[in-house]
Amino acid sequence: MTLVVLGLVLGGLAAFSSFFGSDAKKAAVGDCMKNNGTTIRPDLETVDCTASDAAFKVAEVHDNTTDEKLCDLTKYNAYSEATGRRHRSKVLLCLEDIKK
Repeated sequence: MTLVVLGLVLGGLAAFSSFFGSDAKKAAVGDCMKNNGTTIRPDLETVDCTASDAAFKVAEVHDNTTDEKLCDLTKYNAYSEATGRRHRSKVLLCLEDIKK
């Protein structure tokens, strides 16, 4: 149930951080992420893919956008983040669930 809720939140909502942001802006395809936040307020952190708390693998990175329609939501969860003054720094991650 938690994964379904997290998937819906990540897939359906844009997560906007105020000024500092998470590791999302530095993420690259193939990186693995864990969520230090909640399903409502995700806070993604890059972790080793073999780590027990790795939950997602970055499948696609789209800079300068938060348009979650760019991710194929039948295969991926979408996570978008806009940071900085007037949310000018934007990134969209298409995340694949890591099955453990």
